[in-house]
Amino acid sequence: MAESTAEAKEEDEKNIDSLKGKFVIFGGDGSAGKTTMFHYYYKGEIHPNYTPVKYECSLGYKVYTYKKSGKKILIAYDDHEGGGEDWKLCNHYGYELADVVVLCYTIGWRYSFEEIENYWHSFVQKYAPKAAIILCATKIDLRNDQEFIKQLKNEQNDKLVTTLEGKQLADKIGALGFYECSTYNEEGVKEVFEAAAEATMYGKSLHSNKSKCLIL
Repeated sequence: MAESTAEAKEEDEKNIDSLKGKFVIFGGDGSAGKTTMFHYYYKGEIHPNYTPVKYECSLGYKVYTYKKSGKKILIAYDDHEGGGEDWKLCNHYGYELADVVVLCYTIGWRYSFEEIENYWHSFVQKYAPKAAIILCATKIDLRNDQEFIKQLKNEQNDKLVTTLEGKQLADKIGALGFYECSTYNEEGVKEVFEAAAEATMYGKSLHSNKSKCLIL
């Protein structure tokens, strides 16, 4: 029995090794919630406090089955650290290999939203010109946090980034899809990762014949 189990495991490993690999990288400013999303997706853990860690695919590949074709592939997800002028000078490594780039911002920090258009979009165009883009708004649980909303208005004379603003930006930068999620509320995170995996089948070319964001 133990021998047959070992043989089955070895066969599974061979099957996995034969699968084609795809690479998805998550970008965006620091504190955008990327690492928290990875903690939740891979480990089922919620870490409300910011933890500046770069995974660099250290959590391994995920086997994904395309919904339309049923074909299985290996997906490597990379939580790419971001932020700081020194980082912006050199840390483009890995983007050249990306099939899909998920650009993240938090709705509670408008600067991270504005940087998608002001910095990140051109960054991806330069270093990952063939990659499809998915736009992701994080920390949408803040829409129910009246204390935070009040503080944002009183201290910064600002307000949360709306869903409409996110959709408009997604269309503007030619994103293949736009998603909103909250790790804290366990809402929409899995869908972001699955959408990115699905997008590896189509790539950037799918959007070239469309005028609007395809995935909402």
